[in-house]
Order: sequence, then structure tokens, then C-alpha cells
Amino acid sequence: MKLGIIITIHNRPGYLQTCFDSLLKATYPLDTTIYLMDDASTDPKVEEIIESFRLAMASAIPVK
Repeated sequence: MKLGIIITIHNRPGYLQTCFDSLLKATYPLDTTIYLMDDASTDPKVEEIIESFRLAMASAIPVK
């Protein structure tokens, strides 16, 4: 089974970090891709959080 998760992002780094923390704790099927859709966030902390999540979870794909 394939699973795709789409996370839409626009600023709000606190909510984003909570979301990513939950995703890191979850168990997924082997064929899972997480798409990180950033809608031109202006908060520099958002980019840092996205990058740290991408490094922690190989199936995360940033999309701009």
C-alpha cells in the first residue's frame, strides 16, 4: 500500500514543529512519502524546521 501525506505550510513555526514531532513519532507503511508544501512563508524559522524534518525523515520532500 502506498501512502502520501501532504503538509501545507505558511508561517506558524510553533504549529509546524508540533505537526512534525507527531509525524516523527508515528509508524508508517514502507511506501510513504510526505510532501511539504511551503506557501511562501516569510518566517525564517519555518525553513529551519522544514530542513531539520527533511534530514530526520528521508521520505519528506519539500515542494515550493
